[in-house]
Amino acid sequence: MPLARFFTELFSRATSWLHWPPSEVWNASVAEIVTALEAQAERELRLAGIPSDKAKPDENYTAERLRQIEEQDHDPAFDREALRAFKARHQ
Repeated sequence: MPLARFFTELFSRATSWLHWPPSEVWNASVAEIVTALEAQAERELRLAGIPSDKAKPDENYTAERLRQIEEQDHDPAFDREALRAFKARHQ
């Protein structure tokens, strides 16, 4: 696929499927857009009840670890600062 077509497709999917305004798409990196599209695809597969290739058990999340996360109501290993920074860029 030619590079120009790739960027056209990426812009189209970010504005239509992700519902991002064009100004946000222009300010996002290719990696951010691709990551968001992959996450959306994973959500759509889960909602449809279709297992994804990426939906493999994570060895880091044992039953004990999941219980702790449930008790604390969040995963302490989750990068909350990165999420805040991402949200700040997309408001």
